[in-house]
Amino acid sequence: MRVDHFEEDGVIAGLILAARQHIEQETGLALCTQTLRGTLDAFPAGKAMALPAHPVQSVTAVRYFNEAGSLIEWPAGEWETDLTGIVPRIAPRNGFAWPTPGQKLGAVQVEFVAGYGGPELVPQPVMQALRILVAHYYEHRELVVTGTTVNELPMTVKALIAPYRCFA
Repeated sequence: MRVDHFEEDGVIAGLILAARQHIEQETGLALCTQTLRGTLDAFPAGKAMALPAHPVQSVTAVRYFNEAGSLIEWPAGEWETDLTGIVPRIAPRNGFAWPTPGQKLGAVQVEFVAGYGGPELVPQPVMQALRILVAHYYEHRELVVTGTTVNELPMTVKALIAPYRCFA
């Protein structure tokens, strides 16, 4: 972008946020450390439950609403995680089964911490895609650009983030 003044720092900060959120939405990544909550109507029958973002640093709580409508915390000793793969998962430990939640939409809640930890730990292809998007947003602030052909966001961005896409 080659911006050598401070007058648009607020605008650029907003563009960085928009680009980060776009990449997170397109890939399922959490770039910066954040606490998230995944919700389901029920636990998956007989299999591990995939978490909706990656990388996951830790699972902090698993809760569910019982038949009486009370929010119950499932004891951590009864479940285990696999956070090493591109699809982080949680499942009952051997000898335990999923609890039975009540009939309520969003009855199961998993709270977890996701993200790379800091910008220096985000993979460089993802950071490059973010830089390209910020520059694109900075240069094209209008809703409509006249006198040009219609183009998608730079294909480079799609190519850079493609290996990091993961939706369970």
